[in-house]
Amino acid sequence: MGKIRQAQTPPGPIRILFDELKRLHREAGEPSMRTLASKISVSHTTVHAAVRGPIVPRWPILELVVEQLGGDTASIKQLWLAARKTEDELDSRQSNHEPAPSDIIGPEMRTSRRRVRGGDETAVVAIGGSGNEVLISYADRIAMIALFRGYFGTPSTSPHPHPLSYAEAAASLGWPKSTLIKRIEYLRLRLKNAGVADLSGPYATHHLAQLAISRNLITREEVDQFEKERKDPR
Repeated sequence: MGKIRQAQTPPGPIRILFDELKRLHREAGEPSMRTLASKISVSHTTVHAAVRGPIVPRWPILELVVEQLGGDTASIKQLWLAARKTEDELDSRQSNHEPAPSDIIGPEMRTSRRRVRGGDETAVVAIGGSGNEVLISYADRIAMIALFRGYFGTPSTSPHPHPLSYAEAAASLGWPKSTLIKRIEYLRLRLKNAGVADLSGPYATHHLAQLAISRNLITREEVDQFEKERKDPR
């Protein structure tokens, strides 16, 4: 058994949904993710992602989890619908924040972390002195951690300086492969439109990984934590 380590989510319907899932899990005696997964015939990483966040899961998976936890699927579905609507709205706002192309790139780019949306941490990439920014959410960073974690290696393996396959990275998150591809590609496009070089062509994903690591958009500590939770999701 073990407590759910909730991911950072924005206040409002998304957080309400995951708070309710955490409550159901606690009242059910905090069964392990592996136990729940075995009962509904999916991977434990899929269950872990569904109850932890930050991505609102697909309803068919969540419905099975809620049934196993003894929850009211009708009431949870209403929370899920509100959360999915909010997630779409947040994605739209992020798109509207996209800056115009900048001629100042490369070494002028700097990064910082800010507290936004009621205290949630979002990495911000600032491009040059113009102040143009690309907001990078927690979900964006967890997607990069899953895809690029091989660059860091582990205590038992050497660094592998290439992205993992989308299928392998998505499986480690419990996400559909299409969700991971869309999130990474949308992030790459926003950075490219902001004036970041080398984010087109056959090596675009590799260059995105180098950017993320060199600018501390993802860190070894975050990768180590991801690996720890992936191996022991509780």
